Amino acid sequence: MIPSVFIMLESLPFTPTRKVDRSALPDPGRERPELDTPFVAPRTPVEQQLASIWAEVLALHQVGMDDNFFDLGGQSLAAMRVVSRAIKQFQLELPLQSLFQSPTVADMAAVIVAHQGKQLGEEELERMLGELEAVTEEEAQQLVA
Repeated sequence: MIPSVFIMLESLPFTPTRKVDRSALPDPGRERPELDTPFVAPRTPVEQQLASIWAEVLALHQVGMDDNFFDLGGQSLAAMRVVSRAIKQFQLELPLQSLFQSPTVADMAAVIVAHQGKQLGEEELERMLGELEAVTEEEAQQLVA
C-alpha cells in the first residue's frame, strides 16, 4: 500500500473543523510515475491494447512494456478490472492470477498470446466475468498472498 506518486506540499489544506480538506489537495496527474525501468512503447497490437487497458484502469496517460503493474499504483481491485477487460477484449480464458504472475504488459501479453488458442464460447465468457465481478477485496488479497 505504498503510493505510486508523492506530491510535496508546504502545508496541508484544512476544513473549518480542522480536518484535512481532501478536495483541496492537488491532483497527482496522469503521468507515468518515475520508475527504475525506462519507458518502452508497445510493439504489437496485443501489447497496444493491453497497455491501453492498463492506462485506463490506472488513470495514466501511458504505460510502458516493462512497467510493473503494482509499481504503477495497481492493487487487487484494479487487477480484477484489468483481467476482466482483457477477457472481454481478447475473448479468452484468463485467470486472475495471471496478472500477479505476469505483472508487466510484456509478460501479460505473452500470456494472452499463449491463451488465444483457447477461445471461449459466450456462455463460458459470461460465467468467468460473473465470477470475477463477484470477488471481494478480501478474496482478491488472498489470491495475492
